[in-house]
Amino acid sequence: MQIEALKAEALRLPPEQRAELAADLLESLEPSDADVEQLWVAEAERRYQAYKSGQTRAIPWEEALRQARRQFK
Repeated sequence: MQIEALKAEALRLPPEQRAELAADLLESLEPSDADVEQLWVAEAERRYQAYKSGQTRAIPWEEALRQARRQFK
C-alpha cells in the first residue's frame, strides 16, 4: 500500500484510534531494551579499551563531579 493511501486511511480513524496508532508507530521506532543493553555494553568495552591503550585516562570521582557541575551550570 502506498504511504499516502495508508495515511489517508489512518486519518479517517476516530481520534482515539489515531492516537493509539501513532503511539504504536512511535514505539516501533525506539530500540528495544536488548538493543539498548547491547549498545551500552559496546560503549563500556570501547571506553575500557581506550583506557587500557592510554588513549584516555582515569580521573577521581570528585574531579569528574566538579567538571560535570561546571559544565551544567
